[in-house]
Amino acid sequence: MFSLDLNEEQSHILRNLCQGSFYPVTEYMGEATISSVAARMRLTDGSIFPMPIFLDVPSEFAVKIKIGTVINLRHKHIKLAELRVRDKFKLDKANLVFQLFGTDSREHPGVKKFFDLGDFAVEGSLSFMLEQEERLHTPMIVREHIKRMG
Repeated sequence: MFSLDLNEEQSHILRNLCQGSFYPVTEYMGEATISSVAARMRLTDGSIFPMPIFLDVPSEFAVKIKIGTVINLRHKHIKLAELRVRDKFKLDKANLVFQLFGTDSREHPGVKKFFDLGDFAVEGSLSFMLEQEERLHTPMIVREHIKRMG
């Protein structure tokens, strides 16, 4: 089993996935979905969604993993989730930054940050390790509560 230490932003994205903040997105997007969101602001099923949600990894890590690999996702030595890899792919950064930001100038802070990401991304199913107490009052839980209350 592999482990990947997430940076602060990656851990926030993972927690938001866990808590339902990106509903209807529940896992890291694959290549086709990232392309669709960047080009049309829509998921592949046609649902409106404003930004791609993906886990970037460095090339050195990407070459070690295969389809079916389970990766422990950690932040500050705490296991947050397990990711079972369904796909890994090279990010087409040049195309994506232009679609997302309307420019490829590295003077743009978003473009600069995007080019600093890992060159590959992984898609797969997530098993979250966060305790229920850490999920209180999340969007998903509030929606469920409203449904129960009628």
